Amino acid sequence: MIHRQFYIELGKLLYSISKSDGIIQEKEKDVIDRIIHKAIEKHKITFNSNVQDKEMLLTKLSFNTSERNELTVSEAYQSFINFMKKNSSHVNENQKEFAKELIQKVATASRGISRQEAGSIEELLNVLAI
Repeated sequence: MIHRQFYIELGKLLYSISKSDGIIQEKEKDVIDRIIHKAIEKHKITFNSNVQDKEMLLTKLSFNTSERNELTVSEAYQSFINFMKKNSSHVNENQKEFAKELIQKVATASRGISRQEAGSIEELLNVLAI
């Protein structure tokens, strides 16, 4: 259940990163799709691939739900931070690396990283390092 919730929270976080400049760009959505599909292809040969595939897809579903429900950037961001502070020890290294890749690629997809975004990304990477 923790792993499943991780991907839901990750989707909210990616929404907050994409929305932080006011507008979600198609480039940002494309990056999310591409990385998720690449990860799914990579894991197809493992025993638990079907479960992991579904969980990774929750990231995109959660992103879309956050967008549709017009979550505030701070709500979505803080939701991920709170989840990780409570559950970091239950999130495996593969999930953390997956999140780091998505965070960095989404943040740079549109216009690069602003000074404000850099501070937030640094905090996120520190939270994921725990």
